[in-house]
Amino acid sequence: MVNAMSIKRHANRGFSLVELMIAMGIGVMLFSGILTIFTSSRQSFDLTNEISAVQENARFALERLANDIRMAGFQGCATSTDSAAAVQASNAPTTNPAQTAVRGAEVTSAGWLPSQPAELAGISPEPRVGSDVLMLQLAEPVTERLATAMLTPSDNLELESNSIGLAAGDLAVVADCQSADLFRVTAVSGTTIEHGAGSNFSGNLQKAYSPGATTATDPTRVMKYSYRVYYVADTGRTNTSGDPVYSLYVYDMEDIDNDDPAEELIEGVEFLQLQFGAETGLNVTSYFSADGANYDPDEITLVRLGMLMHTIEESADEEDTRTYSVLDEDIGPQGSSGTGHGNDKRARMVFTSSVKIRNRRL
Repeated sequence: MVNAMSIKRHANRGFSLVELMIAMGIGVMLFSGILTIFTSSRQSFDLTNEISAVQENARFALERLANDIRMAGFQGCATSTDSAAAVQASNAPTTNPAQTAVRGAEVTSAGWLPSQPAELAGISPEPRVGSDVLMLQLAEPVTERLATAMLTPSDNLELESNSIGLAAGDLAVVADCQSADLFRVTAVSGTTIEHGAGSNFSGNLQKAYSPGATTATDPTRVMKYSYRVYYVADTGRTNTSGDPVYSLYVYDMEDIDNDDPAEELIEGVEFLQLQFGAETGLNVTSYFSADGANYDPDEITLVRLGMLMHTIEESADEEDTRTYSVLDEDIGPQGSSGTGHGNDKRARMVFTSSVKIRNRRL
C-alpha cells in the first residue's frame, strides 16, 4: 500500500535549481524579445510622427511662399510689366517696382550675391550661409474702392471705406487699368487718405484718379504695399541631443521700418534654394540662380523653390552622411567650413515646387 505521507511530500516538492535557471533563461529571452519589439515599434512610431510633422511643415511653408510669389508685382488692374507704378514716396524701398517685385540672393561667407540691399542691413536673425534669400514686393490683393473723383493730382483720396486699415506711415498703391502710383500715407481721417509732401516727393500723384465708369468696370483701387523677405536662419534653440534647430523666417516692411526682428514661420527648414525662370518664347523657360550672369529680375516669370527639411529630434539609427540635391545645389554633411547639413541622426527630406508669377505670364 502506497504511503500517503510519501505521496504528499512528492506533491509538495518545488522546482529544482536547474529548472529555475532554465525558466529564468526562457523568461529573460522572452522579455528581451518583447523589449526589442517595443523599442523598435517606439522608434518607428517616433520617426513616423517626426516625418509627418516635417511633411506638414513643408506643405505650409511652400503654400505660404507660393501665395506671395504668385502675387509678386501685383498693383491692381494695371500690370507691372506694362505700366510699373510711379514711385511718389520719397523713402520707398524701390525706385522701380517692376524690377524689385521678385529678387533673390545667395548668402555666402563673404556676403550676399547679388549684394545685400541697404534696407536689409539690420536683418535679424542673420540668414544662414549657404542658403538663399527671397525678396518680394507687391500690393496686397485685398483692395478698397475710390469713392469720389480727384479734381487735381494733389487731392486726397476718398475711399468707400477703410476696411484695409491704412494708417499714417503706410506705403500704398492707387491704380486703375492704365496707371498706378506708389505713395506714403501721411494722414488718415476716416475714409480720407492724405499723401502730402515730405514723405512724398511733391504730394502729387501722376494724375487725378476717378472711381471708374461703374463699380465693376475699370474701377480705381487702393491697396497696401508690402515688402517681404523669406530666408532660413538658426533659431538659437537645440533639440534634446544638442543639435541646432533651423527655421524659415519672414522679415516684412513693418519689421524693417521699426528695426524689429524677423518672424519665425516654420521650424525644421535647414536650407532654402531658389531658381528663377525667364520665358524666352515658344514655351521655353530658362532657369538662373540669383548670382548667375544671366539673372535679370525684370524677366522673371517663374520661381522654383527647393527646401531641405530636417526632423527636430534624432530619429535615425545612424549619422546622416547623405548628399541631398536641392535644385542645382548638392548639400552634403557639414564640413570644416561650417556649410552643409548637420552631422547628426535626424531624418531629412527635400521638397520642391514651381510657382508662376501671375503678373508676369506671357
